[in-house]
Amino acid sequence: MVGFERIHLKVGEAKKVAFSISPKSYALISEDGEFLVEPGSLEISVGGKQPGFKGVADPATSGVITKIISLIN
Repeated sequence: MVGFERIHLKVGEAKKVAFSISPKSYALISEDGEFLVEPGSLEISVGGKQPGFKGVADPATSGVITKIISLIN
């Protein structure tokens, strides 16, 4: 998990949110201790009930948006 900020919505309300993920957040660390970003795909999920979540959440109010992005060096 990169981080989170809780927002509260009233029934039927919509909000636009923005966030940034720095390359350091998805980098590998080399044996020399340097951060490396390798090309490939990265799945980003935003929402209430994330993949792998084992707790209780109401599916009607816990939607998740998932997007695959490509990393290019």
